Amino acid sequence: MNGKISKESWLIKMIKQIISDLDGTLLNGQHILDESDSRLLEELQRKGIAFAVASGRSYDSAKGIVGRYGLQCDYIILNGAAVCSDAGELLDEVPFSKEQLQAIVEILLECKQCFFMYGSNGTSSFDGKGICEQCLKMLVHHGLSENVAKQLIEEGQFHHIDVEYERMEDLLEEKARIYKIELFINGHEREALQELLKDMEGISITTSGYDNIEITSNRAQKGITLERYCEKRGLSKEEVLIFGDSLNDCSMFERFPFAIAMANACDEIKAIASYSTASNTEHGVAKVLQALNEAQGSSDVLKSFQNFKK
Repeated sequence: MNGKISKESWLIKMIKQIISDLDGTLLNGQHILDESDSRLLEELQRKGIAFAVASGRSYDSAKGIVGRYGLQCDYIILNGAAVCSDAGELLDEVPFSKEQLQAIVEILLECKQCFFMYGSNGTSSFDGKGICEQCLKMLVHHGLSENVAKQLIEEGQFHHIDVEYERMEDLLEEKARIYKIELFINGHEREALQELLKDMEGISITTSGYDNIEITSNRAQKGITLERYCEKRGLSKEEVLIFGDSLNDCSMFERFPFAIAMANACDEIKAIASYSTASNTEHGVAKVLQALNEAQGSSDVLKSFQNFKK
């Protein structure tokens, strides 16, 4: 959505809700929330502008990062498969059907893929040790030292395994509601797996980076869930400001007019974004929040945001 934003839209309908992805967006290169972003979000909250996270992460993982700074907010998690309050109360959910879950897991096991599942029973896997090893390699590949990567894993910020299954029957008999399946995979192997899954009815396949695949119900997408979230709160789409960088943010950028792409965003996000800002390592979100904070309640809102027009 690259349409021109009218002055009347900005002056009459001021931003009332900020939605931000975490990794590659609100978090810096060390997967940490900078204090400048935290302070600005708190100040905007005091002025009546709500904030919510929209992430592929689980509630525990996202809350563990954002909550340590004292920020209170809702969490649209697992790419939109669930929504939790700040206290962890489940507000919305879109799990796989039993048939979908069985079909996907059978394919992944047959392909000997190491994967993990997020659900009502926490994070589960058929190979917990393999997941930790893959996660460590992924974080180091993204530039973290091995010690820092191990610390993040030990703190539960990345893929702590709560339940480990031995057989498919164990998973199905437990009757846990599974929201998202994720695996680390890239190159030709990823393309081959996507080809196997592409014709499966009712699922969505996306990614939050070049080295993973994330599978949910096709009704569990950030943008679709965010539409329901806003409708329940009486928010129009013009009152929502969105930040994102990866393919799993596309559904939000396609549905909401005021979407800001990070400089480090993938090409697909940049192509449909209304605005752009600096990268996540250059305080890109903070730059926009500062402009919004300074212009709140005045006609300078429009002028301030012209600096971020693509």
